[in-house]
Amino acid sequence: MGDGKERSVFQKAQDRLSAITSTITGTSYYQFPAFDQLPKVQGQPQGCLWGFFDKDGRHDEIGTLNLLTSDVVRRAANEIRTGEHVQLDWCLENVQFPGFGRKPFEQKVVDLASLGFAALDDEVYINTQSGSQWDSLKHFAHQKSRMYYNGLSHEEAAQTTKNGIHNWCERGGIVGRGVLVDWLSWYRCPHVYVPRAY
Repeated sequence: MGDGKERSVFQKAQDRLSAITSTITGTSYYQFPAFDQLPKVQGQPQGCLWGFFDKDGRHDEIGTLNLLTSDVVRRAANEIRTGEHVQLDWCLENVQFPGFGRKPFEQKVVDLASLGFAALDDEVYINTQSGSQWDSLKHFAHQKSRMYYNGLSHEEAAQTTKNGIHNWCERGGIVGRGVLVDWLSWYRCPHVYVPRAY
């Protein structure tokens, strides 16, 4: 819709893919605009999608987690064939020298025998940038504007819980499915040379 008259081939293809996705998942799909058609957000570079998931005048605080609807999760469960578990996180102690002066992971086992119990407690200190990172939507601002997701200022982010990780928990956590693509095995079939990752 560059000239406002006719949709481009790319935009038509995008609509078709969205419709196919809707059919596969059985959910109403979000109509994402083409990158160059995204509405301009003042003070942000082209491609900023802030405000897209806002509803009823309320600023969204979970971003693309809005795509993980109950129906999507239910349908993902129907795809389970073997029930095999694959751990994708990183051990908490793997960051032996956390960057930017962050405190490393610490775990202390507290023996409660002195209180008359045969029991142990764990005391844990964790910086969310250690191990598998848990970045809230106010972890790192657009540096030029000092704004976080959906226009949250640095000053407001430092004094409120807006865009915090708690929003993920309050919506029921992050539940979905991953599709692991073994690109290297696929590439080796018809080819001899495998390009380097860098």
